[in-house]
Amino acid sequence: MWQSSLLLCLILQSGEPLIQELLARIDALERRLEQLEAERKPPDPPARPAVVSAVGHDAASHDTVLPQTAAQTAAAQPQYPSLELRGFSDFDFSGSDQKGTHSSFTEGQFTLHMVSALAPKVSFFSELTLTARTDAGLGAPPAPGFNPEVERAIIRFDQSDTFKVSFGRYHTPINWWNTAYHHGQWL
Repeated sequence: MWQSSLLLCLILQSGEPLIQELLARIDALERRLEQLEAERKPPDPPARPAVVSAVGHDAASHDTVLPQTAAQTAAAQPQYPSLELRGFSDFDFSGSDQKGTHSSFTEGQFTLHMVSALAPKVSFFSELTLTARTDAGLGAPPAPGFNPEVERAIIRFDQSDTFKVSFGRYHTPINWWNTAYHHGQWL
């Protein structure tokens, strides 16, 4: 830009009308270019809102905590009560080429896990299983198709890392039966 200004000064001193006309055209084109670049330039980012970390401290106190905006922090706050449902099942196929037998699919067991955060320090976990019956529809009265059973139902209170209380029906890790005959092998 300074070179064109220097060139303009030299040309203006020479007094030639063609050179002055070309310089005026160059100036007009430079102004138009600046105008187009200003229109194309992305807008300045909005001012950053106050930064609050995920654990409630200001961002300057810990370098390891990633800062979040107030809107992100509000969206990340858990809602109480909340409920999460997850489940799994297994299906088996048996086939035979012998006369009088049928190839078929059978359902083993459907397991439903329910997790609920009731309050910031209180949670609930439940495991419900539905096992398909081989005698479904038989007998008087007809047997239902599935046997429902509550495997686990636990309410837990977490005061701190050193004081946690839970009660209900649950699997104990010290019991041989739970590991040898567990209904969900992947657990």
